[in-house]
Order: sequence, then structure tokens, then C-alpha cells
Amino acid sequence: IRILVALKPGVSAEPVQEQLRAVFDTLQRERVKEFSGRPRQFIERFLSWRVSLRHAPAGISDIQSDYRLPLLALSVLLGLVLLIACVNEANQMSAQSASRAAEMALRVSLGADRGRLVRMVLAESATVGALASAFGLLFSLWATPFLVSRIQTENFPVRISLEPDWTVAFFGIVITVAVTLMFGLIPAIRTSEVSPLGALKGNSQPLKRRRWMLLPIGIQAAFCFVVLFHAGLLVITFEKLTHQSLGFSPSGLLLVDLSAQHAQEPAVWDEAADALRSVPGVVDVAQAGWPLLGGNTENSFIAINDEVSPEEASMLSVSSGWIRVMKIPLLAGRDFRADETSGSVALVNQTFAKEYFGSQDPVGKRFAIQGRAGSIQILGMLGNARYQNVREGARPLFYVPIHERDAKGGLAPLQEETLIVRTGVRDAPAISEMLRKTLMKTQPELRITSLRTQQELIDSQTVRERLLAMLAAFFAIVAPLLAGMGL
Repeated sequence: IRILVALKPGVSAEPVQEQLRAVFDTLQRERVKEFSGRPRQFIERFLSWRVSLRHAPAGISDIQSDYRLPLLALSVLLGLVLLIACVNEANQMSAQSASRAAEMALRVSLGADRGRLVRMVLAESATVGALASAFGLLFSLWATPFLVSRIQTENFPVRISLEPDWTVAFFGIVITVAVTLMFGLIPAIRTSEVSPLGALKGNSQPLKRRRWMLLPIGIQAAFCFVVLFHAGLLVITFEKLTHQSLGFSPSGLLLVDLSAQHAQEPAVWDEAADALRSVPGVVDVAQAGWPLLGGNTENSFIAINDEVSPEEASMLSVSSGWIRVMKIPLLAGRDFRADETSGSVALVNQTFAKEYFGSQDPVGKRFAIQGRAGSIQILGMLGNARYQNVREGARPLFYVPIHERDAKGGLAPLQEETLIVRTGVRDAPAISEMLRKTLMKTQPELRITSLRTQQELIDSQTVRERLLAMLAAFFAIVAPLLAGMGL
């Protein structure tokens, strides 16, 4: 939970945070008294929660925490590429100084002192640095909005202020000056050490005077290797993340998130699913509380023979035929029937079966959800499917029928649901408009809150890795190119 706090003028955040923590800790200890029978690990984890009060001048966003470490790693790559470019330029200016030996000798003969030659070469380095910085600024005006567009999708918009920032401008100026002094000073000093008599006679520099230039070449090669190595790691990470097995087939799946202003009877949701089955191009439709990899989760403690497990298991409400639409393999037992309701039967995945029943066949076994009366019979075991996030492993997961009975024995109404639509066309979004029109015509009381493909949902979870891989690949091309020019 997030609360925005406006402090009075002159009040610091630390005392307020301590007061909030004291109140929060007291509330937590009071709430723990209601958790009779809960595992000790859960209570300890519950009591470990803390209140954190921090300044929010840039707003509240998970982007800051999600991208802080990746951007730091990317900054290291960028720094190495910058060093390669600077060493390259310094090496070229040193090489150029050999061809300017006669010019410098003539300047010395006409009375130019060493300091003046150093200032002249530094001025040339500063000109190159200023032109490069100006080009970089123009490039960033295009690149920054482009990069921001890469981390947002239609269903997950990202709003970042791209106004000019004096902090970044000052940083750029400091970097330009520092690079000019650091990598322009050595060529300037070398150029100023020219011997007028030897240069006018046409003598070249001694080998020992030029051997130092081999060091920057070696540095470029070393930095280039590091850039390629880390860029390869980022690209391979993205490749493995996007090509891993999810336990179901996302191809051709459309997700229709529906909600109602007032809870509707289960028959209304069933009729909505039946209406979509009649749309040309639709193979089958199933219902679920939310889609897999949608970020939602519901966790419960599981009791086997009245013994509560210290770890939680996740739950998802689905209709009969859902596993067929998702193409999740049924390893044992059977699927739900249309008349079965939540609270009496369930399907479990392989991880759930191994966690709670070991090597035994889970079909026919029973378990209980802590805090709920009665036990649940396992009808079948499914293959593991990713539940909340593509980065996590398979967690213990059980599925229950989407319809539940109320205290009177009737079917409880629902206020929101997701229809999983399996299509038989390559371009699944092409029939999205037909789905919208069909639902508006047959079930006007239901509102479509989101209509997207399963692949879009998956892609939205790999935006960070895709961006890093794209930028890393760019640097992996630039670094060898610069190093090759330097060599």
C-alpha cells in the first residue's frame, strides 16, 4: 500500500517515519493475534514488514527500482565504449603528431614555446570534443524518446518527463572537459617535445618514443573484449527468457478482460463465452479469474491431514476446458465438469503434487485450505505452467472451478473475469474488433477493460531485458568498430 504524505514546512521526514513505524508495528502485532494456527514462518514474515518514508519528487513508479541496476550495468558498458573512443582519438592524435613534426619544429624555430604548443593541441582536442558532444546532444534528442517508447506497451503506458535537465547537462559538460584534458594532454605533450634540428633533417621519432602508443591499442582490445562479453550475456539472457518453455501455448491466444458495474450471475459470463465461440476464426473459449502471467496472484496455506505447510501455494479459478484452450498437458486424472464448483474439487500441477505428496499419485488425495471449511479432492494433475512472472520457476499451484456456491447453496455472482480465446488464425488481433462487437451486442452489461494477446502480456514482462539486449547489441557493434579503427 502507498500513502502520499505532505509534510508541514520545516518538518523533517525522519521523526514522522519513526512515528509511523511505531503505529504500524502496533497494528501488526494486534493483527497477528487473529492468525491462530498460521505457520510461524508466516507470522515472522508478516511482522518483518516495515514502513518506509521517502521523498517522491519524481513520482511513484516501479520503473525506478526495476531499471536502477540494469541502467548501472549499462552505464558501465557505455563507459567502456567511451574509453575506447577516447583512447582511439588520443592514439590517432599521437600518430598525427608524427606527420606534424616539421610543422612543430618550424613553430619552435619561430619562437613558440612548449606551453603554447600544448595549448594549441589541447584547443584542437577541445574542438573535437565539443563537436562530438554537440552531435551526441542532437542524437540524444531522438534516441531518448525512442528508448522510452521501447519500454511501454499499449496496456502499460510509461509517462516520463523528458524536459531538459541541468544536472545531466552539467554532467555532459564535465565529461567533455575531463575527457579533453585526460586524453588530449598526452598527445599535446608528445607533440611539444619535438626537436627542431632532427625534425627539419627529416629524422623520424625513435622507436622508444613511439612504443608507448602500443599500450592504448592493447587497452582498446581489452575494453572491447569486456564489452562484447557483457553484451553477449545481456543478449543471451533475453534470448533464453523469451524462448523458454512456459508450460502452455501462447500462440493464437486472445485475452478478454471483462468487468461489470454490479456483480453478474454466472450464467451471464457463460453466455458471453458462448457468444465468442460463434465468432468466425475462434476455435474455443474458456474462463479464468485472470490470465496466466498477468501479474495477479492468490496464495493460501495448504493443510494435509490437518498439518499446515509453512509455504504457501498459489490458486487460480478456471472453467472446464481451460486446460484444453491453454494446451496444458493433463498428466493424470480428468478435467473439471461444467457443473462442478469451487471448494470441493481441484486440479494441481506437478510442483504441488511433489511438494505435498512426494512421489505418490495425487489424484484422489485431499487437502484443505487454511481458513476454509471442508477438504478438496484432487481430480487431476497438470504439467507445470508459469503463473505470475516469466522469471520465476514453477511454484505449487492448484486450480479450482471458477463458479463458487454462496451460503444459500446458489451460484455466487462475479464482478470480473477473463475470457481466454483460442483462435485459428495467424493474425489473432485481426478478429479483436469482431469480439468487441459481439460482446457489446450480446452482453452490454459487461465492459471490456482490456483486449490483448497472450504474447503481448508475455512481451510486457520482458521489456527491460529487450531494451538492455538492444542497447548492448548496439554497443557490441560500436566497440569493435572503434577498436578496429584505432588498430
